[in-house]
Amino acid sequence: MIHFITKAKQTEKDLRTRFADDKFAEWEAQVIDALDVDFSLVRREVHTMEEFEQQLKAPFLENKEKIFYRGERVDDRARPLIPTIFRNRQALFDNGDAVAKVTADFVYDFYSRDGSYMHLYEKVMDPHPRQNLYRLFAFSQHYLDVSPFVDFTKSLYVSLSFALKNRQVYPAPLALYTVKIRDEGDYTESLATANAWLEDYKVYVFRRREDYIKSLMQSGAAGLRQMLRQMERERQDMVLMGNAPSAKLIGIPTNDLMRYQQGVFLLLTDFSLMFNGYPTKNIREDFEVTKWILDAEICPALLQMIEREAPWYNYDCLLDVKTGFEKAAKFDL
Repeated sequence: MIHFITKAKQTEKDLRTRFADDKFAEWEAQVIDALDVDFSLVRREVHTMEEFEQQLKAPFLENKEKIFYRGERVDDRARPLIPTIFRNRQALFDNGDAVAKVTADFVYDFYSRDGSYMHLYEKVMDPHPRQNLYRLFAFSQHYLDVSPFVDFTKSLYVSLSFALKNRQVYPAPLALYTVKIRDEGDYTESLATANAWLEDYKVYVFRRREDYIKSLMQSGAAGLRQMLRQMERERQDMVLMGNAPSAKLIGIPTNDLMRYQQGVFLLLTDFSLMFNGYPTKNIREDFEVTKWILDAEICPALLQMIEREAPWYNYDCLLDVKTGFEKAAKFDL
């Protein structure tokens, strides 16, 4: 028997196929959006100085929008935007726990548990640090390199200088992040607001698998039972928060160096950190984030641009306010 396919049936079949393809493409895009962990979905490449001038420098000089910058010396998936307190994750675990619930109290106690750090801070900086968490955490970011913050800056020159580091040879492209505010409520220059955000700070951090397995092997069945009990206690909170952090930006300089560098802090909160990175979906929804990949070929020209236009932000000056202002005194804009 010969089956004839009418034009109407063929059209209907084509429409069903196209609809299925569209739905699959939509589903695929949603999955990719949810799983992005290195801002690859907002990645843009810059190959020439002309592109740099147009896409990055012009918006910076126009100063019409709040744009914040962070430079990385290399584009590396293994170097996610992660708060300094999580870089040495094992230090967060001083017992057999599999999960650390990192809150403001946890961070405060973390500073207090070793040596005389908090004793000296209370004596010479602030006798009541628990009442002013932002100043304590900002101070610790600068002088202990441990806090819930990620460093950003209002200056394109500063971010470039941290990425370039005065090197003469650039074997690989640089990465430069820009963050634009969508909602003014996600940015503050109010100390009271910053302290309130930090009081609500909460991140669940999982021990790295290899570290935990080693600990578990040593503690045996008792350690396994402890892990299961803890994960059951925290399960509801962890499920509600998910793995993608929400983000806030805090622009309150706490010392001369931070003012000089035009520093701003990115605060990531309300998520579970299971691996080295995290899904970026919420951050990309909260802010307009772009990850710029700057071709290694233009890096020497960028270095020359800084020396020509803002020599006080040469890498040698970034941590030395005196040298920076001495350079500025000899330079006429």
